[in-house]
Amino acid sequence: MKPIRVGFAGCHVLSWFCLRTVAELCRGSGDTLAGVFNLPPEVGQKHSAYVEFDALEREYGFPHHRVRDLAEPPTLQVLRELNLDVLFIIGWHKIVPQEVIDSARFCLGMHTSLLPADRGSSPVNWALIRGDRRGGITFFHLTTGVDSGDVLAQRGFRIHRRDTCREVHQRATTAAIRMLRAEWPLIRAGVPPRLPQNEALATYNPRRRAADGLINWQAPAEEIDRWVRALTSPYPGAFTHFRGRKLFIWEAKPAKGATAQAPGTIVRVGETIHVATGRGLLELKRLQFEGEPESPAHLFAAVHSPEPGSRLA
Repeated sequence: MKPIRVGFAGCHVLSWFCLRTVAELCRGSGDTLAGVFNLPPEVGQKHSAYVEFDALEREYGFPHHRVRDLAEPPTLQVLRELNLDVLFIIGWHKIVPQEVIDSARFCLGMHTSLLPADRGSSPVNWALIRGDRRGGITFFHLTTGVDSGDVLAQRGFRIHRRDTCREVHQRATTAAIRMLRAEWPLIRAGVPPRLPQNEALATYNPRRRAADGLINWQAPAEEIDRWVRALTSPYPGAFTHFRGRKLFIWEAKPAKGATAQAPGTIVRVGETIHVATGRGLLELKRLQFEGEPESPAHLFAAVHSPEPGSRLA
């Protein structure tokens, strides 16, 4: 079989693992990884879970381009000159236009949901916020629509009760690697599967901003716990305010017991910090004032002396 020419664009932790897999597959089958694209660090660091490809560049020796936008005329010219059979765009920061898609015979991407459900922004975060117990990842043909292209392959997995966004992303990444390996022969042969999505089943998620992480203490403890697990590192984090300062909650869990205290009131301070919610108590385990190091609750308490009866808002 004739060797193929492959391109790759991405800037996310998922991108790093998929790029390494693609580089290994190219090496094993004698194909050419002709060009790799990532954001410049000064731009990429503004995005959650950004990762650089420098170590992979040293290991695999591919041409490495740092670009702000794949659709910029100089970058688009490079893509066209690469004469790609397949361009993977996995973990990029925006929808790409038709000119980029047309630069390769096939343009393929990944989305961390079982499409057509959860198209759009932050599917893993929204799944955890809702309390979903099943997640997945879809390998699909890119179009100019929002995650609407034909499906190449899908894999689902269980979301465990105490999973965080990091753990769900890790399961999705494992599934992505397995799909790349399984579908590589068909991709090389120029016949990657195409199954149209059922538009009647499509759902969409709104875009999330860092400011959307504010905790509503009127909500039940179970709901706030899901909120914290959905937004924890590598994302901007769930937060509240204490003594006029922004306070991030990186780890928490519902606690046994009840209280008549108003939601947001600190009830107990010890190894952890217990806070009243709209229903039940929430146990805070890892916290961080903005501008300070993250710390376990007992260290935070030693430094800042939060008192029972004081309020988070």
